Amino acid sequence: MEHNKKNKTRILIGFCCVSLVISTFASAAQVSDHSTHVTNIETHSTIIVPDDYSTITDALSHATNGDTIFVKAGTYKENIVIDKMVFLKGEAWEHVILDGDQKDHVISIQTSGVSISGFTISNSASNCAGIDIKNNHYNIITMNIIQSNFYGISLYSSNGNNINDNIIKNNVYGIKTDASHANIIADNELSNNELNGLYFDFTSTFNQATWNIVDENGLAKNAVFYDSSLAGGIVLDSACRSNSIISNEVASNQIGVNSDNYNENNILYLNSFMENVQSNAMDTANNTWNGGTMGNYWSDYTGIDANGDGIGDIPYLIPGGDNSDAFPLVDPINPEPPHIEAPSEWDYRNGEASFAFYSLDPNYDQVHFEIKWGDSSNEYLTDELKASEGITLLYSYDTELRYTVWARTMVEIGTTGDIVKSDYARHVITWSHKKDVSESANKIVNTPSYLSTLLQKCVDMTSKIPDEDPFCISNEYSSPMRSEVSPILTESTRHLCREGSTTTWLLRHLLFVFRDAGGLPTYVQDI
Repeated sequence: MEHNKKNKTRILIGFCCVSLVISTFASAAQVSDHSTHVTNIETHSTIIVPDDYSTITDALSHATNGDTIFVKAGTYKENIVIDKMVFLKGEAWEHVILDGDQKDHVISIQTSGVSISGFTISNSASNCAGIDIKNNHYNIITMNIIQSNFYGISLYSSNGNNINDNIIKNNVYGIKTDASHANIIADNELSNNELNGLYFDFTSTFNQATWNIVDENGLAKNAVFYDSSLAGGIVLDSACRSNSIISNEVASNQIGVNSDNYNENNILYLNSFMENVQSNAMDTANNTWNGGTMGNYWSDYTGIDANGDGIGDIPYLIPGGDNSDAFPLVDPINPEPPHIEAPSEWDYRNGEASFAFYSLDPNYDQVHFEIKWGDSSNEYLTDELKASEGITLLYSYDTELRYTVWARTMVEIGTTGDIVKSDYARHVITWSHKKDVSESANKIVNTPSYLSTLLQKCVDMTSKIPDEDPFCISNEYSSPMRSEVSPILTESTRHLCREGSTTTWLLRHLLFVFRDAGGLPTYVQDI
């Protein structure tokens, strides 16, 4: 069931103004609409599935370059081939399911300039991917849940793609790049993938992995069946060079980062390596493990910080070769996730819901918050603000669904302008129309026993109500409510209306009764 309220975000008076920021890794968009804009594509028209066509494949066959294909909530068993520059947008990533039925790639991108967002993408065939990109470039994969595939996302000889703000979990491989260059992989959650979370393979160069959460990968019992040397959070294999791995959380994987002896000149810093099972890192190659003044946090570092500058006094030795982190950080650099205060259920007839975001992290006073609303809108980034005061936003959804709001804290550290981010905080809200209004009204109005109890309360309260109340339901009140309520109330309330002494209170109490039952009937709302 849908309603016509347009999606929008507003800031409550008294808080800092929010401006949209053009993300380094995502296309610019207005929060107040649901369209994503890539600068080299002009949007022509919107095709809605299943309203216009019952399947995404049919919609694609009728689309032209620059069209938006908007897919409503539901499960679609399809193996989709995209050979046109289109925007493929799901209504809400938890509720639009693309199921490959173990037949092929779930989505195969066979052109450049495609944008995919807002889907749960699952169930590819063996050795196939949730999203497969071969020999194509500058695609945007954002705000998807990609799970239960062989490869979550596979890139082969594909350059300049943006893969950001996705949840990639429970695949064999999370993301694999093969002979692919200058791709940006940012703000993803890569977890519980059987073999590894992020795999740079075969001469992949100049890729950037930033602000990802890479947790609990390479732990599956059948990881040995594939290749246990590739088990871990982040793997560099076969002559991968000049890749940047910065500001990631890498925790509880088989190996945090695993690099073989054919890789070189990759740079890794401001990462947090925490409690990885076999080793926080393994490097038999020639890579750089600091950014010049700051290195990484290592949960097994045993050195001291005598001068209190946050940098360990002795290098951290990387197992496997001669590499070391010359500037190990003695404390994790992950800020605390924000607190989210919002209702867990909201009746959309009450308008926009209020969401408060703030942080009590004692280490960071000025922060930004990144917010994903869980629908097809783009990520929202606040201006810098005082962490403890935070910000309150008003937001509304277009469809009655259960949404998960995601938020994380972003702060600038040091003098280099480097950015670090927290884990995600999550809040679930059910957006709904609680009950049919007419059913609620009839249930109350036609329940004499309940009204008898209510009217007895009126009698009990008579002495507390001023005698000058001007209205009486049974005698003087002339709204449409009278014809509905009077048949039951007239006799019972006649003695209460002798001088109009209690009827204002009675009316008010009835309004609360209706409200508690799921909503005011139309004729009461109009009073």
